[in-house]
Amino acid sequence: MLDDICLDYKINYNLDSNHTISITLDSSLAEEKGIINKIGFKQIIYAKTLENNYEPFVLTGIDKILDDTVELVGIHWLTEVVSKIFCLDLKPRQLNANNMLKHIVENSEEYKRNEQYTRDIEISGNIDILVNCNLWQTSLGDYLEELQALYGNCEVRKKGFMISLVNKVGRDYPVYEVNYGVNLISNTISEEYLVYKGVLGKGYNGILGDIQYTNKVKSGMTKVVQYKVRLRDDQEDDESYIYYDTEEQCKQALNELAKKEVENLSDIVVTYDTKYLDLATVEESNTTEKTFLEVGDVVNTKIDKYNLNINTRVFEFIYDGMVEEIEDVTLSNADIGSLKV
Repeated sequence: MLDDICLDYKINYNLDSNHTISITLDSSLAEEKGIINKIGFKQIIYAKTLENNYEPFVLTGIDKILDDTVELVGIHWLTEVVSKIFCLDLKPRQLNANNMLKHIVENSEEYKRNEQYTRDIEISGNIDILVNCNLWQTSLGDYLEELQALYGNCEVRKKGFMISLVNKVGRDYPVYEVNYGVNLISNTISEEYLVYKGVLGKGYNGILGDIQYTNKVKSGMTKVVQYKVRLRDDQEDDESYIYYDTEEQCKQALNELAKKEVENLSDIVVTYDTKYLDLATVEESNTTEKTFLEVGDVVNTKIDKYNLNINTRVFEFIYDGMVEEIEDVTLSNADIGSLKV
């Protein structure tokens, strides 16, 4: 319905899975066609993507500017839906990622009330680890971060009507190459030096481990991290904790957890904001097909001038639907675990 009156639309894809859309409509044409008063809050917009598929978005903002344009903004349909899937009291046990999402959706209050969107949502997951969890008065949207941690800092993919818990979003092998002197427009590098030299593991009942140090950096801060490690007592075990029979066993477990933690925290994070031309638009290139990227894809950036040849991931990009081109790409080697869903 909006094709003939659309002046511009852009989809912002992000690795934290919160994709958004912005749309500009010609208000005069919208009024002529009798559409302007039919556009409403929480309506669903289907937007064509570079893959010739359609992604669903829910309108969250409408700005009708007199005698000019209508500006619409929206969030991905799945972002809206998972925020409404409410769990009163669920205790799923020993489930992989796929079955965990299925269990949560099908035992939600909205599914019991036969809300159509709970039937429309599709589920997938490629993590076979079996975990337990407790959901008490929370939505699936609010609980996604905890699920990511339970499955080893996995990632969330929202595509079409399918929400997935996966080891990694995007393709692992380099799917595109940016080269200085060929298709690179600009490259800005920012580095974060907030690193940690040590981590102290803290359990419950006042139990502390030893500070675990890394050899990656010469100096840095020490961070205290609390883990769900407890000394077994006369009370019944709570399945959300890990119990040990002796303080020594608790301390050993805390040290092992802290050692893994400090190796990740001591990495220096380098972020590359890279703008480049699609090779299909470069005369010197033999490539004729436009670039197809997904968030999470690996892109190789090569700048001989700075001896830079590094595989980075697509953190974010903007797709311009009117010209059917990717407009801006943000590449980084930072860990997805630093982002929030």
